[in-house]
Amino acid sequence: MPIDRSIVTKKDIEAGYDAIAGKMYVSEEYYNDMLAIEKDFHGDILEAGVGQGTVLKKISERGGHHIKSLTGIDLSSRLLEMTKKILPQAMLVKGDVEIMPFLDNSFDLVIMVGVFPYLLDIDKALAEVKRVLRSNGKFIVTVPNRKWLLFKNYIKSRKNIQPVDDRFFDFKEMK
Repeated sequence: MPIDRSIVTKKDIEAGYDAIAGKMYVSEEYYNDMLAIEKDFHGDILEAGVGQGTVLKKISERGGHHIKSLTGIDLSSRLLEMTKKILPQAMLVKGDVEIMPFLDNSFDLVIMVGVFPYLLDIDKALAEVKRVLRSNGKFIVTVPNRKWLLFKNYIKSRKNIQPVDDRFFDFKEMK
């Protein structure tokens, strides 16, 4: 049963994601479509909420020798262990995207895939992204669109195993 957001703690979220780490799944097609947004992966890259590492691995494959460093941060130790297995060259940090332990202006790209619905303080997370992103850097964020034509079908067909209730956004709210 999802945790009530009004009483949830970071430890609750960490424990919840540790518990579901092996059950999380998103299709390859989704990741490929999402990453098609950006044609030029280069420099220092951070995935905030790295999860199982699939997105960061795909970025490393697409960017090749243009990538200087790959970094992932996540609350879940278990997810970080899974990422380390598929992406041993990445620097992985156990931590909170709302209080990131990185220097200012550290990254050329910050990416968050499906993390927004589970954040406790979106404004803090955005402030952290702004702080760690270089002035000419890019920020890519994805969320399920509440006004998507197939959203009702998506909700009916999915099995929510997340440890925090989902919050869905539309384009205007994300903007």
